[in-house]
Amino acid sequence: MRPDASWFVTYGIGGIALAVAGTVVWAYARSLRALGWTPVQRKTHTWIFGGGVALWMLVTGWMASSGHLANFDATPPPFLVVFIGVMAVGFGVGLSILGERFATALPLWGLIAFHAYRLPLELVMHRAATEGVMPDVMSFSGRNFDIVTGASAIVVAYLVARQEVGEWMAWIWNVVGIVLLFNVIQVAVRATPLFKAFGDGPVNLNTWVAYFPFVWLPTVLVAAALAGHLVIFRRLIRGTADGA
Repeated sequence: MRPDASWFVTYGIGGIALAVAGTVVWAYARSLRALGWTPVQRKTHTWIFGGGVALWMLVTGWMASSGHLANFDATPPPFLVVFIGVMAVGFGVGLSILGERFATALPLWGLIAFHAYRLPLELVMHRAATEGVMPDVMSFSGRNFDIVTGASAIVVAYLVARQEVGEWMAWIWNVVGIVLLFNVIQVAVRATPLFKAFGDGPVNLNTWVAYFPFVWLPTVLVAAALAGHLVIFRRLIRGTADGA
């Protein structure tokens, strides 16, 4: 059954996902410019990259809108395939030439500041939990501590930009951030009807992400966070290798 979410939760998830996707495409265009690509090359590759992002969002959005993803009794469950896709996109972008371009061309403070979207996201998710749309265990009142990453992103980015702290701070922040990300991922997976780790009542099952636009929480926002952390690791390793 489609979750009876308020406009705040519905448009909050959808709006943040669209904003993050747009920011990623914009940042990609900026990275190509910083790398010295010609205007024609930048335009072509930005359109290709942006088209890939849009296609991913359209396909997953359509799958959720059609109700296909909500069939958790199928073998294999369609949402399991989407979860594998989320991991593939996150690792694929973060570890590919795409991630290398972000890591090479964009400033470290900007890569960190990008993760600030996780603060408003956690506030929307908490509201979803209070409405009974999302299991409480997935909010910061439960077992999700990802709000720490979002709340600290701007502070750490500011300190790094001002050179008031060394890259050691970015290392610590990024390690903690990706650990907290995988923590909420495992909580979310265990809360699905596949495992029912926190109970099998409607308020304990993570089914809302199988519907539109909530599907963009894992497929866009989680994938972006994962790729973002991997890009930061590559930037830090690159800086160490260059003696920066």
